[in-house]
This record gives sequence, structure tokens and C-alpha cells, in this order.
Amino acid sequence: MSTRYSLVVYGATGAAGQAIALELAHLLAARKDKQVRWALGGRNKDTLKRVQQRIRDETGQVPDLVIARIQRTAELTELCESTLVLINAVGPFRFAGEYVLRACLEAKCHYMDLSDEPEFWYRMHRIYHERLASSKLLAVLGCGGYPMLCNVAPLLLQHPKCSTAPSVDLSDVRMYLSPLQTIPFLDPVLTPTRYESIVHSFAALPMLSTYTDDSDAKMKARDKGRHPRRADTALRHAVRARGPVQHLQHFAEYLALHTPSTDPPNHTTLSSIYYVCPSWFAKLLTLCLMWLFSILTLMPWGRSILNMYADKLCKRQDAVAFATNDDADDIFSLRIVPNPDVSKSPSISPGVIVLRGPHSSYSITAPLVAHSAQRLLDKMDKDQSIPHGVVTPAILFDASFTLEVLKASAIDISF
Repeated sequence: MSTRYSLVVYGATGAAGQAIALELAHLLAARKDKQVRWALGGRNKDTLKRVQQRIRDETGQVPDLVIARIQRTAELTELCESTLVLINAVGPFRFAGEYVLRACLEAKCHYMDLSDEPEFWYRMHRIYHERLASSKLLAVLGCGGYPMLCNVAPLLLQHPKCSTAPSVDLSDVRMYLSPLQTIPFLDPVLTPTRYESIVHSFAALPMLSTYTDDSDAKMKARDKGRHPRRADTALRHAVRARGPVQHLQHFAEYLALHTPSTDPPNHTTLSSIYYVCPSWFAKLLTLCLMWLFSILTLMPWGRSILNMYADKLCKRQDAVAFATNDDADDIFSLRIVPNPDVSKSPSISPGVIVLRGPHSSYSITAPLVAHSAQRLLDKMDKDQSIPHGVVTPAILFDASFTLEVLKASAIDISF
């Protein structure tokens, strides 16, 4: 099958896929300079027709429909052969992601997804990075909500002088993910699938430690004697107290550090909201604590207690941090510390970047994925150079663009 489409949203029958397709339709409808031909892919024709009708009613866009079941290799390969770029919204990615990525490799099309599973990221990078790079193909992992936010710290370190970044010499970037602002069983932000992903992330921690310890060792060996700050970053990342979100941040930073012609970033310490649990009992207890934290954030006194606890944890460099904000709309905060002596840095940093936005992960994810796909198509249309292999948004896009996309996603950014 010839390449008929610039873009295909695969998994458009699911909640995330539908949200991405609708957001993308709004973006494409607003383009006056060019009409992009695109399609919706999925396994259920009736559902695809309903999504198509909604897109037609709201935007006037009429994407084509392509039926492709993930377990049917021929159908999936034919779908990938029909497009330049495929957005994969079919999860869980540790089960389904590799099938789609492999099909894209065989069909010679670029791949994007909204995965947030660290084990999947490391495994895909280990298995497919060289193969994709040799074929001059691109696989962008983690263009969704929280993974994209995890790329902000590496981007600020990689591009410290970008127009939208603070004009300070960054020596420490600490990331804090606020807990849920609603009671899950009344207004579920954590869906059963997400709970399942969290449990799996804890179960995969021993494997993740193997990946990260290996990458840290390579980073140290490569940078020994050349960039002391970068080597020190590798040493700091070797701490054992690392949870799932830390792995997302570590992966994004690790790839950013190895991007050609990148100035060595300053020393950084990245923290996680999750605890590293030694047993299944502790892991289940942690999930119960997440519910407790969700309820506490509804109360002013509860937020005060959690903030006091977070400040106490922040004083330990190897601690797993947990932080909230009095504003119920806060979902992510970056604390910027210009003091080069991290041990003397105050718990309340001189500079603070606060990202405020909607609670629903899809209301964040859909604009991020859609804007990222549009920017990638623009790069290809203008024959601009793009990286090859397995990358994250921190490599494909610079800090200015990423912060602009966050703003376009209804996330207010202030310094």
C-alpha cells in the first residue's frame, strides 16, 4: 500500500485516542496553508465511525478510517505502510507497544506514543534504538501528559538560555508531582488501568534498576575527566531510592545528556512522588497511602501537613520527595535552585516554576500529543533535520517549544 496519509492516530476507539484525534482535528482545521490528509485507525469500525462523525460535527475535518487489529500482523503492517507518522494510543504499552513499534520499523514509518511506563521506554531503547537509527526512523516515546512534564527539567538543563527559561545558572532542578485533587471513587482520575500501571511499575523496579545502573556506569565512563558536573550527575543518579517517576525523568535526562552538540548541563537532582517498596505488602500499602493523600489534599490542614512533610524530605538529597501546593489546580512544580552548593540550598528555592493545568490527564495529553505531531510534520515538510532512533520530546523539541506547547495545553507557566 502506498503512503496515503501524513498521519494516522491508531487506537482512536479508546478514550485517549479519541481525545487526541479530536484535538488534532482542531489543530488541522485551523491550518490555512495546507490540508493534511490523515486517518483514524482501530479495531472497531462502528466506534471509529462515531468518532469520525463527532470530529466532522465539531471541526469539519473528515479523517479516513482504517481497520487494523493489533493481533493481525498483516493488517497492522499495512496500516503503518500507509502513513508517514503513526501515533500509537493503544495500551498498556508494555503489552501492545512493541507490536506497533516493530510494525512501524518494518513499514518504514515514524512512531509516536503517549506511553508512561519506564520499563517499556528502557526496553524499546535497548532493542530498537540502533535498528531505527540505521533505518533513519524516529520513535518518540512519552509525548503524553506526565511523561512530557518529566522532560521539562532535562530541557531546562539542556537549554539553560532558552527564551522562556529562567535567566539563572541552574544547578539543581527538583520536580514535585502533586497528589490527586479529587476523591478517586467519586471523580476518578486514577482509572483501573492507571492503578494497574502503578502496581506494574513497582513490580518492574528491580529490572529498571538494572537498566539505570548500566546507563549510569556508561555515562560515568564516557564523561570521566571531561565534564565533572555531568559525571557527578551520573553518580547522584546511582542512588537506590528511585521510584517509577524518577525513572521517567532519568531516562529523559540520560538521552538529553547524550544528544550531539549539547552543552554539558549543570548538576541536577530529580525526585519522585513514589516510594521504593521492598515488598508487595509495602507496595499495596503505598497505594492505600495515595488514597489517603488524595483525601488530605482536599483539606487546607491536610495540605499544610503534606507540605511540612515534603520540606522535611527535601533536606535529604537521597530522599523520595512528596509535595503539594495550596492551590488545588497545581499538578506539577519545578523548584529552581541557582545556588551551586546544593547542600546549602534552602528548602524553599529562590526561583520556582509552577505549572498549573487541568486535572484530567487526557486534557493535558491530547494537546501535547497533537502539538508534538504537528511540529514533527512541519519539520519534515521543511526538510529540517530530525534525530533518529528512540528519543523523548526532550531531544526532538527544544525547551522553548515544549513550554509553549504546555501553555497551549491550558497549563499556565510562571517563573
